[in-house]
Amino acid sequence: MFKLERTLSSEEFKETFKRVNKEDHKRSPHPWDLLFREGKCTREQLQGWAKERYYFVKQVPVKEYGILFNCPYPEVRRVWLTKAIEEEGEDIIGREHKAHPEYWLKLCEGVGLAREYVLNAEPLPGVKFAVDTFALMATKSWLLGIAVSEGEDTAQGMLRDIEIFRKHYSWVPDEAL
Repeated sequence: MFKLERTLSSEEFKETFKRVNKEDHKRSPHPWDLLFREGKCTREQLQGWAKERYYFVKQVPVKEYGILFNCPYPEVRRVWLTKAIEEEGEDIIGREHKAHPEYWLKLCEGVGLAREYVLNAEPLPGVKFAVDTFALMATKSWLLGIAVSEGEDTAQGMLRDIEIFRKHYSWVPDEAL
């Protein structure tokens, strides 16, 4: 963390935000990420990760609704509504893409988990606490909800992960990725 002695201009804020975000992403990867990226995860480890991550993915729309509900600015809500619809599934407005949790369920099935098992499974207590707190943030403050939202590098990370699956975990069907 750092403390600023004065209010930043809009441009200074953007530059500072990008610099701090870039520095944050330089830190060493989590041990799980190292195992995954090196292709050292077992089938059971991938299944456990997929099941726990599903709980996170299915709570993201809840966070988006909290932001929409609490934000007093129509122009911000209109921008954020697009994100909420994307998470919930663009098929609700006549487009092609399903809800993100539905895509994650396909991955869970691809690593060998039964759909019903994942839908009914309780997450580990630590995962439940962290994810529920994440979703709760947006019900307390729309700004906090936006602050805990994932960064713009999420899509790049997903593309990287797909390539890792193809390289190291080729037993996972491509249609599950």
